[in-house]
Amino acid sequence: MEQEHLKLVPHLFEKNSSDNSLIYSVRKDNVILYKQVRYQVPKGTYAPSKEVKLLIKDMHMNIVDTDTNEVIASHKISIKKGDLVKINLALLLMQHQHMMLILSVRLLIIALI
Repeated sequence: MEQEHLKLVPHLFEKNSSDNSLIYSVRKDNVILYKQVRYQVPKGTYAPSKEVKLLIKDMHMNIVDTDTNEVIASHKISIKKGDLVKINLALLLMQHQHMMLILSVRLLIIALI
């Protein structure tokens, strides 16, 4: 009898299995804490209520600014509890240069059309 009055629950709370992003707060010392490991973000990232998105794939993490949707740091995930994983500036610079190259190619293609 009760089943006649039950309604289907909307799918609002279903987790999208392809979405592996997590939202974390940036601490005053410009780090985020993920699974008891501290990961650096660039100096000046912290602001009150500042949040970043973590994109996790295998043993790698990209930290994305939620305001600009820009990758601000990339880290190999550490399994050492309490560890501080510092920013790899060379990797960050390489990623920035790669993005600039992609944008340049896109602009060239648009100019040729």
